[in-house]
Amino acid sequence: MARKDRVAEKGGVRRIEILLEGRWFNQTPNTYDFIQDWVMSPAKPYPGVTTGTGQNSTLYAIAKVFKNDLGVDAVCIDDESVYNDSSIVGLGRLLGGMGLHMTLCPYTKADYWKAIMTSSNPGLIDAVYLQCYDGGSRNAPGQWVGKLPGNIPIDPIFSCRGAFGTCGSSHGSQTPAEIQTRLAAFKKDYPAMSGAALWQVADIKDYIRMGCAVKDPSSGSVTTEAGYLSQLKNSLEIK
Repeated sequence: MARKDRVAEKGGVRRIEILLEGRWFNQTPNTYDFIQDWVMSPAKPYPGVTTGTGQNSTLYAIAKVFKNDLGVDAVCIDDESVYNDSSIVGLGRLLGGMGLHMTLCPYTKADYWKAIMTSSNPGLIDAVYLQCYDGGSRNAPGQWVGKLPGNIPIDPIFSCRGAFGTCGSSHGSQTPAEIQTRLAAFKKDYPAMSGAALWQVADIKDYIRMGCAVKDPSSGSVTTEAGYLSQLKNSLEIK
């Protein structure tokens, strides 16, 4: 799902974003650990890696692939472990210099995301996707408006039934009807809200594959991916 102003009326794609996912609990260092080290410690040697954010750096080469080979318009930051704002600001300057945007995908630590937004160049960050499931189950866009600077849109992201390998409600996953009800409450509290999203498409497939409509009728009634996707799409419409 995507913001209405970023999708053509007849379904054509106007914008492509690539999300950088970091480590979760008990996982080995990865994405944001590397970004921190490569941006903040340019003198530290890494085999096969050119540190820093210059045009000869490894990060620049990766971003160039995103833009030129994949047609990416923006890079989405989903840091849930490292929380080093200086390195993300440095990455953002690299991306902005290439004509790319950056979006944020928080679920907690509002001060961290505020620091990134405050120190980034105007226009670089043009959307915030607020996780409203799992660790962010109690989040609401209206609660974050006063915590973050500027007038950048805050879009809620939901998780549907079928997520985390179960038909039941797990980690804050919800039915289409529950999503619609919650979205209506968000809109009442935050009238400027203009978009909403769903994480992730694989859960839609799993919902059907597991036969959730039969196993757990409270989760819904559809038995096809197209039907479930249609219900979810309707539930995300901003009224």
